[in-house]
Amino acid sequence: LLDFGGAALREIETMDIDIISNDTAFSKNAGNMTKFLKGETATKRLKHVYKHQVEAVLEAKKWLDDPERPNIALVVLPTGCGKTGVAVLAAYALNVRRVLVITPSVKISEQIHEAFCGNISRKILPFLVEREIVPHDKIDDVRPSGRCVYRSSEIPQNSQDPFMVVNAHKIGSRSSVKIEDIPNDKYDLVIVDEAHHYPAPTWKLLVDHFNKSKRLFLTATPHHKGKYILDHPPCFELTREDAVKRGIIRKIEFQEEHGHHEMKVTAMKVKEWLDCHDREDPSIKHQAMVLTQTIAIGGLNPAEEFKEYYDDCNQDTCETYITGSRPDVIQRFTEGSIRTLVIVGKLIEGYDNKKISVVAIVRNVAKKSKVLFSQFVGRAVRKAHPNDPVTAVIISHSVYNQRENYEQFDKVTEDDNMDEE
Repeated sequence: LLDFGGAALREIETMDIDIISNDTAFSKNAGNMTKFLKGETATKRLKHVYKHQVEAVLEAKKWLDDPERPNIALVVLPTGCGKTGVAVLAAYALNVRRVLVITPSVKISEQIHEAFCGNISRKILPFLVEREIVPHDKIDDVRPSGRCVYRSSEIPQNSQDPFMVVNAHKIGSRSSVKIEDIPNDKYDLVIVDEAHHYPAPTWKLLVDHFNKSKRLFLTATPHHKGKYILDHPPCFELTREDAVKRGIIRKIEFQEEHGHHEMKVTAMKVKEWLDCHDREDPSIKHQAMVLTQTIAIGGLNPAEEFKEYYDDCNQDTCETYITGSRPDVIQRFTEGSIRTLVIVGKLIEGYDNKKISVVAIVRNVAKKSKVLFSQFVGRAVRKAHPNDPVTAVIISHSVYNQRENYEQFDKVTEDDNMDEE
């Protein structure tokens, strides 16, 4: 972690901000943010921001400031390495006035909007203030005017604001707002989160509409059909191995079980590893997520079968979450009243819970399905605190053939189908 000290804080506190009629929170702070990130203060004394985040922003700026390069800068960071922080820093460093952030889900939209603007009711500070880059009394100078879009009808209401965060599916053929309704030069910067979605028709149509804008792609899984999602390489990439060496994320261990009764064996191992992690770090009540089939096989419900075995071997609470239903289950899991969560369906993109240290896969994820495997495993790699001693554990039974997925975890794959059985 970079250490942000008093001298840097005093420098930020005395920044001169020339506010003119067409200035925004982004443009009026651009020069100071860029100078700050390039200076020794940022690289040696910044607190609560990783060095690679600063490096990624500066490389993206260098790329997007070069007229000879495509106006899409691709930043690749493993899950848990702070893509949202990069998005925020970049918006203030790239010398832009108006910023659009495109996400795959409302959940991610909410998280990113909170990182930029904070959330008073939830007592969440903007990233720049929470990370002590800017002091609390300067919060109004860096908080942009804009909204997180929940309904398509809100988009026209946001037309005068310099900032908007929107789910990609809120604009397009199935929406009341068509892409043509938004001028393609309205935003100076378009940030695309979880940018591995870009090859999908809806995403590509939306992102390509803003081809006059600077565009920043952020993703942990930049591959599609055996190559990068773009025709050019990333401007910055941090491998998972380097992230582990730098102490940013946890190490990962793959545990493959054998023998009969695969569900029962896996359920018991989940409990054993959770207890082991609690002994290693008693300050955390560690949690697990389990990925099951999306459909019943042979009349059995895999999620309920796993839950039954899990309940038989321990007293911890285990619940099932089906994508798109019962959001209260996610809330209770986050709060810690549920120890193990069984996922049925697609992943909860953008879900962040650093108490998760164990993931189990009790389904046959296709061997070349990089997105599904890597994103699910990524739920367990975030450190709960800087001195977290725990190694993230992936548990699966040999019957599900997941060892090859693990061995190919950091390699380019040929297929990104997230829902293949």
